[in-house]
Amino acid sequence: MSQVNGTVNDQAQQETKPGYILLPLQCSQTLKASQQPGDQASTATLTLTETCNPLAYFAGDIATVSQRLFPIPRGYHLVSFTVLVLDSHTTPAGGTLTVHAIAYLKQDTPIVHPYHFAGK
Repeated sequence: MSQVNGTVNDQAQQETKPGYILLPLQCSQTLKASQQPGDQASTATLTLTETCNPLAYFAGDIATVSQRLFPIPRGYHLVSFTVLVLDSHTTPAGGTLTVHAIAYLKQDTPIVHPYHFAGK
């Protein structure tokens, strides 16, 4: 079974488009035998069928959505923003991703313009 899981996972990785990150596969297995218990036969065939629903997300979309949810305080600007997906709970109908966001901010420096007063 683990060899089948590895093969399926490898194939899903190969089919994943650049920029997309494949989530852990959620698969179901069915094992069928050509003979029933108690039957007498010279040969028997076991067939393992594994069905997987590959789910992937576009890394850029996760960063964009996360950045929208991150308020930047007044007087600062964003220097860089990194998002790491820590956990996923998904189904074909939807789910959640737990992300860790790292934002580097820089304080804005006020621009000072010299003002010359008219002398008396």
